Amino acid sequence: MMHLGAWSVSREQRCIVGQVTGHVVCFLFLQLQWSCSLCGSLYMQTCSSSPCGSTSSVFQSKAKLVIDDGTGEAHVWFSGALVRPLLGLADSQWEGLQRALRVRGHIRVYPRGRSMVSETFSQVCDSDDPLLHFLMCVCSSDVVCRQLSLTCRKQSSQRSEEMKRFSRGERDFMTRVTPPLQLTCLHLNTDDVTVSTLIRR
Repeated sequence: MMHLGAWSVSREQRCIVGQVTGHVVCFLFLQLQWSCSLCGSLYMQTCSSSPCGSTSSVFQSKAKLVIDDGTGEAHVWFSGALVRPLLGLADSQWEGLQRALRVRGHIRVYPRGRSMVSETFSQVCDSDDPLLHFLMCVCSSDVVCRQLSLTCRKQSSQRSEEMKRFSRGERDFMTRVTPPLQLTCLHLNTDDVTVSTLIRR
């Protein structure tokens, strides 16, 4: 069991995998995509890579969100079988999303990413795309923004502390800021589902 605040500053190599419990603050990123099963290119009814010409495809999904356990925050990546229960979707809804994406091939959603530029956020919000609006609502719903218990792997590429300047009235302050901990979810526990995924090394 790991606390995010302590894990983010830990330099011990043995603390690679740990269990964390925290609340979902917001979604940063969601991508759903059909990919060619042979070359990995985007698949829209046929492979988008002309030399390939494959007629077989696989559905891929990944998401990134912010989780807070009271001691600190972490950015957590989810992929594959973990994304559907993370979104709280039934099997029929998940299959419906896959069918809806058969023609267009993929969709990317930035629901409430704090670091996203306002232009991108406005374009997403102003879109008339019903599928995009549905996913935006799902990502910001109480079903998603809930407490989670996760088993995660600490990513090896952690950023070091940064010096940042803050202003208060006419005064400027410099302080050290620890970047959010970067984690990859291996196992998701909720009240009604337990899901694991295999992470390729």
